[in-house]
Amino acid sequence: MQLKIEKLIFGGQALARKDGQVFFVWGGLPGELVEVEITKKGKGFCEGVVKTVVEKSPERIEPVEKHFALCSPWQNMSSTAENKYKVEIAQETYRRLGKFEPPKLEIAHDERELGYRNKMEYNFVQEGGPSTSSGQVGRIRYALFERRSHNLKAIDVCELGEANISRAASALFDWLNQSKVGITDLHKVIFRGNRKGEVVAALFVRSDKVKLPALKLDDKLVGLSVYLGEDMPLLLKSYGQDYLVEEINGVPLRFGLLSFFQINVPIFKMAVSDMAEWVKGEPEVLDFFAGVGAISLPLNKKFDQGVLVESNADASADVAENIEKNKIANCRIESGDADMNVDILTIDSTVIFDPPRAGLGQAIIERILVVKPKKVIYLSCDLATQARDLGKLIGDYEIKFAKLYNFFPRTPHIEGLMVLERRGK
Repeated sequence: MQLKIEKLIFGGQALARKDGQVFFVWGGLPGELVEVEITKKGKGFCEGVVKTVVEKSPERIEPVEKHFALCSPWQNMSSTAENKYKVEIAQETYRRLGKFEPPKLEIAHDERELGYRNKMEYNFVQEGGPSTSSGQVGRIRYALFERRSHNLKAIDVCELGEANISRAASALFDWLNQSKVGITDLHKVIFRGNRKGEVVAALFVRSDKVKLPALKLDDKLVGLSVYLGEDMPLLLKSYGQDYLVEEINGVPLRFGLLSFFQINVPIFKMAVSDMAEWVKGEPEVLDFFAGVGAISLPLNKKFDQGVLVESNADASADVAENIEKNKIANCRIESGDADMNVDILTIDSTVIFDPPRAGLGQAIIERILVVKPKKVIYLSCDLATQARDLGKLIGDYEIKFAKLYNFFPRTPHIEGLMVLERRGK
């Protein structure tokens, strides 16, 4: 089927219309005439994948990776076009889902289009068919899931990862294939890196009977932890370090192998610097979803007192250590869910939110509307939930600052920062 692409939409697909139906298409660019393979049919819409570009957009470029559709489906456009479309999508998302008009938006970015991720996650497949730990058939390969599918596709090391992670992944790849471990014993592996070039890895296995030879650590890989299970993993074996240290605006921060930490540190530093102006001189800053303290601890000299709220036990422990190691006397950790700590919000608070994709819970929204804290600083990894949340607050608050950040180049993902001040303060 031939379709004319109208625009790109939130989530990264291209939109087309034909014969009264709406088509959501991966791989198309605005203005292109494309031939599409339909992959899903719904009531009034279809989803598909571009197979042939009949009339090409001048913004189209050749992707760097063969597997780009699995990890970074916007490798097919120039970086200038990518940033332009991200701004357009963000503006439409705030209008459509938040029901408010955003200020004029700009997007912060740097020159890195690949090699920016300090975390990579791979599953495994095996060439030549299945095997068990007693006998291996073919090589184990890294794999990624096909988009919106449970099908795994073998890849080489992904170019989105920092160079140090790619080197460590290659070293672990060789070790796994030399160890004679069967594919049925392996689940996935996570690599974490820092700007010093250090890498740690978490290998998740399906059996506590799996036999792994000793691993020689070096400058490519400074630590490996082997876990059983995924949701509540049980540590089976550990080699070397299970944490890294990264510096944010002059403050060294420890983060655990499985703790949340920002993926693209140089871009994150830009966001932290932008937030600095809005906490300057504040008597109290509350940092919800604080992680290991990557926002408020580097800014601690800007405000009088800070409370960091974090539900994850490992991250809370990292926060406590980061406060102690950096001798930060004006900040403390409050462990527990954000929704369970809403009572600390007061009318004089400046509150920072950096929530997961689900956004803010209803208890937080209700508390803000009742107490009306002085200032809300909201950094989001999902503009849809951010637009939803801010749309509920906009009547009582005025947007004073708005900016986008390209944390994930060559992908459709966009991060947004909004600063709101209470009206009539």
